[in-house]
Amino acid sequence: MRRAAAMMGLVVMCAGCASGPRATGTLVGATAGAASGALIGSRIGGGSGNGALVGAGLGALLGMLMGDQLQRKQTDSPPAAPPPATTPSSTNGSRPPAAEDSAKVDPTKGEFINGTIWLLRVYVNPSDPEDLEKITPILLQPVEKVPWGLDVGQHRIVARAYAGTQYGERLVGRFDRTIQIDIRRSGWFLEFGEEDFR
Repeated sequence: MRRAAAMMGLVVMCAGCASGPRATGTLVGATAGAASGALIGSRIGGGSGNGALVGAGLGALLGMLMGDQLQRKQTDSPPAAPPPATTPSSTNGSRPPAAEDSAKVDPTKGEFINGTIWLLRVYVNPSDPEDLEKITPILLQPVEKVPWGLDVGQHRIVARAYAGTQYGERLVGRFDRTIQIDIRRSGWFLEFGEEDFR
């Protein structure tokens, strides 16, 4: 029995000499094999120590081999491939837009902002700034915003402010300025203030 215990200790020590995840499977297999081999060997050998010793040795050897094989399969198998990343389809074959591209705003898109208490009539690039009656204006109610598109370049903006009175609309003042739409900017705006019409 002492020999069996010594043999089992030797097998466990040899299995424990290896390091890493594969050694864990080898150690577990060797221990289980040695224990079951010792039991079987003692039954076959009629309780003699030699049968238990041989059974423990064979069981430990088989357990080590089986544990090593199982652990090798687990560590050598390739990890599951991640699902392919989906990209937006492009109809013209060009690359999908980058995040910074989509964050850019069209430089020609902007808005007129009425920061006054008056009704504004706004005229863009009038052919005759002194004769505005034949042109349809952009109407801006007090504190209203109106989106508008202007091409890159210079534009003359003429605006008239009207106050409502008991006798109808009265002209408060006039705004006449040239603005520049820059392609390097992300949009534009023109805010009219009351001081612009005095």
